[in-house]
Amino acid sequence: PVQALDAPERDRMSYFFVSYSRHDRKKFNLDQVFNDLRAAGVPLWLVPDDVPPGIDWKDVKDDAIAGSEGLIYFSSRHINRTPVIDLELWTARRLSKPVFPVLLAGEPEYLPELYRADYIDFREDYAAGLKALIARLPKEDLSAKPVKKTAPKSKGYVFISYAEEDTA
Repeated sequence: PVQALDAPERDRMSYFFVSYSRHDRKKFNLDQVFNDLRAAGVPLWLVPDDVPPGIDWKDVKDDAIAGSEGLIYFSSRHINRTPVIDLELWTARRLSKPVFPVLLAGEPEYLPELYRADYIDFREDYAAGLKALIARLPKEDLSAKPVKKTAPKSKGYVFISYAEEDTA
C-alpha cells in the first residue's frame, strides 16, 4: 500500500485527520476553521491538500487515518449522506482512533460510529465551538506554536493532454 507520509516524517509529527464534505469547505468557510486550528497549534491532514501528486487519495486515506492522533469530523447534511465519509468513520473506529465530531449545521446524525458522541457545536457561536474543539483535543498532540499551513501537495485532479500522433 502507498504510505500517506514517509515513515520518518510520520514518526516525528502528529496530526489529526480531517473528515469533511468538499461542498462544506466553501459553504462554511472551513479553510478559515483549518487556519484557526493551525494557529492554535493543531496539526491537520486533509484530502486533497496532503495527498502526494499522482497518488489516488483512496490509496492513502486509510494510512493517513492510521497515522493520525484522531479524526475531526465536520458534520452537516451534506457529509451525512456521503459513503466515503462513512468509511472514514468506520476506519477510525476500527483502528480505535478518537473521533471529535463538530456540528456545522442541522441536527446531529446518530451514526453507529458516533453512538453517544458529544458533538461540538459550531452552529451558533463559532468562537466558543472552536475553543471547545481545541480543549477536547489531547494536549500532548498539539504544538506549542502555530502550525504552518503547507502548500497543497495536490489539487485533487489530473489533466492529461496528448496529440493524436502519439496514439499510433
